Amino acid sequence: MTAVSPKLAVLCAICLLQLIVPASMIGKREAALRAGTAYKFKTAPVDPHDPFRGRYVALNFDERTGQLADGHIEQGKKIYVKVYEGDDGFAKLGRVSVAHPEEGDYIKVRAQYAATGPADISVELPFNRYYMNEKKAPEAERAYFANSRGTNRNTFAIVKVLDGMAVTEGLYIDGIHVRDYLDAKDGK
Repeated sequence: MTAVSPKLAVLCAICLLQLIVPASMIGKREAALRAGTAYKFKTAPVDPHDPFRGRYVALNFDERTGQLADGHIEQGKKIYVKVYEGDDGFAKLGRVSVAHPEEGDYIKVRAQYAATGPADISVELPFNRYYMNEKKAPEAERAYFANSRGTNRNTFAIVKVLDGMAVTEGLYIDGIHVRDYLDAKDGK
């Protein structure tokens, strides 16, 4: 029986790692969609295109600020923000910390600027794109933009949250999923 050369063993380990990393990322997103808590985030106005992932609707959210009770956080640092459902049925951001909370739902975010508590701190939410069919995305973006400005602000996104992971499940206009909203406009 011949021994496996060290170079072959390293090559096999690298190949295995290249399969495990993306599978883990996909698995975490799917777990959040399956078992995560659903939150409605009010959207705000922003048709972009990602050459690798396709067409999407760029999302902006009303809720982008958490509360730093104490300590200091540097700009760009990965932090955790508690999320809960407000009295109006929409998601609210709560306490910000450098360690993930022991209880409740939270999202892993980035600090948009340095802050020392007690203070409110703006965070960069990790779910700012909603990917769609290539042909429908420009129309969806126009409908989203028209319905998220001025007094006609009736758009929101459902985001599933599980163990710090947040995944956009759907974009809604007038309480209707954007696909159905566009189909109704087209008379389908």
